[in-house]
Amino acid sequence: MSSPASLSSTNMKFAATFTAAALFAVPMVSEAVVVAYWNFNTLTTSTNNGTSYSPSSGAGSLTVGVAASDNAGTNRGINAFAGTTTNALNSDPSGQALTIQGGALETTTPVQNNGATIVIQVDLTGLENPILSFASQRTGTGFNSNQVAYSTTGSSYTDFGSAYNPGTSFGSTIYSFDFSTIDALDGVATAYFRITLTGATSNAGNNRIDNIQINAVPEPGFALLGSLGILGIFRRRR
Repeated sequence: MSSPASLSSTNMKFAATFTAAALFAVPMVSEAVVVAYWNFNTLTTSTNNGTSYSPSSGAGSLTVGVAASDNAGTNRGINAFAGTTTNALNSDPSGQALTIQGGALETTTPVQNNGATIVIQVDLTGLENPILSFASQRTGTGFNSNQVAYSTTGSSYTDFGSAYNPGTSFGSTIYSFDFSTIDALDGVATAYFRITLTGATSNAGNNRIDNIQINAVPEPGFALLGSLGILGIFRRRR
């Protein structure tokens, strides 16, 4: 017959084994996290805000590539007009929206900026199934064909789906692109998402884009780390 002490020890070993098995048997359901978010509310209307933008939250980079610029550098075909709360986080106000124009308004040759790009770069280490989402609108002579593409190198891009044509007002429409079927993006240290704008018919024609989000979910191995922490607590208490 076992002594009370030996029974206690046996029970504790069984409990530890059962706890570990139970934790690894339960499926890990991970919620999406915000990798990077741009609300553009710090941009200044009608001035040169440059071509690179840090995220409002999260980590990453966003760079705009345009062809047209004037000598003074005060209007590069990149501007900031009134934004929207559609797809905004944290109850952010509408503020400003990143605006790409058909060309620098001082030029006589129209639509030099057809082919302008917005390139987003983020780190997806430990993450999978990224989703790109944002609000957008265009003027009647703005870019009516906008193609989303992705890359793991930053040089060779693959188009994702068909080109989209933004409406002429923000409204409540959210443009969302789910890359969960693209395994090449899962867990990569550097992922690129590019939007190429074409179809503008005048220099003044423009598109606004606002509240850009990159969201992704933790890979299963990373989701288990929290459970391993629970096991550590159990062992310390034992």
